[in-house]
Amino acid sequence: MFVLGFDFGIKYIGIAVGQKITKTSNPLTSIFIKDDFYFKEIIYYIDYWSPVDVIIGYPFIYNNYDNSKFIIELEKFIENVFNNIVVPIHIVNENLSTWESKKIIFNKSFHKRYFVSVNALSAAILIEQWFLKNLI
Repeated sequence: MFVLGFDFGIKYIGIAVGQKITKTSNPLTSIFIKDDFYFKEIIYYIDYWSPVDVIIGYPFIYNNYDNSKFIIELEKFIENVFNNIVVPIHIVNENLSTWESKKIIFNKSFHKRYFVSVNALSAAILIEQWFLKNLI
């Protein structure tokens, strides 16, 4: 009973997997968004893990994002996911998940090359946030 989480960023989409029984999550990878081919990688992870739920982060608080390029691209991503899978998709508040993942990474004194993993760790945080609210 796996759950996949996605943290959409400007350059990367973080992917994490969660286990519903243990209510834990692990970062998997961050995919570089260079063109529309990145979505094939997303589908690969969905097919591989066969999740029973998909979690996608969305910044609910920031009104200055309303018509920004970021929100437009995020909503296109969400629509693509909705159109390509049949499992339930849950949109969760992603505010501060990236900040929290950066704090964790930098507090552990990771090398700069691990900065790419910020989005994957953010996706894991989103999954655990969803677990706390939905699997009590």
